[in-house]
Amino acid sequence: MNPNPTQLDIVTVAVALAAVLFTSDTAGYIGPYIVIALAAVLGGFWSATQRPPGTRLGVLGLLLGTLVLALLVTVPIAEVAAQRFGTHMYYWLAPVALVIGGIGSRWPLVFLWGLGLGKRVVEAMVDAFSRAKGGQP
Repeated sequence: MNPNPTQLDIVTVAVALAAVLFTSDTAGYIGPYIVIALAAVLGGFWSATQRPPGTRLGVLGLLLGTLVLALLVTVPIAEVAAQRFGTHMYYWLAPVALVIGGIGSRWPLVFLWGLGLGKRVVEAMVDAFSRAKGGQP
């Protein structure tokens, strides 16, 4: 039995593959972003199939936009998820980037859904507070 098992996840594999082209130190930084970029583009391709037919330039703009957004926000979201669920951040990079890419150009709908959810949460909290105080619901 191996007393120190090697962590084998998609990011570790990407780091190992990047080490072939770059130094191992550089590959440690590049590997996670390769995973984020591939997952975001894959999600962006799926999102592009959900759009009405358009120009290739429109699809390229969608893919570029989702790629940039995923590169900017995936790591912070993955860190929060890893802390919340007690896992390693690497396990969250690909799924978070895939979802970001999959949402594509529907971010306004996601924002409105989040506002509606927040409204319901606040209403439930106010309701619970008023009941605790002995007021009418």
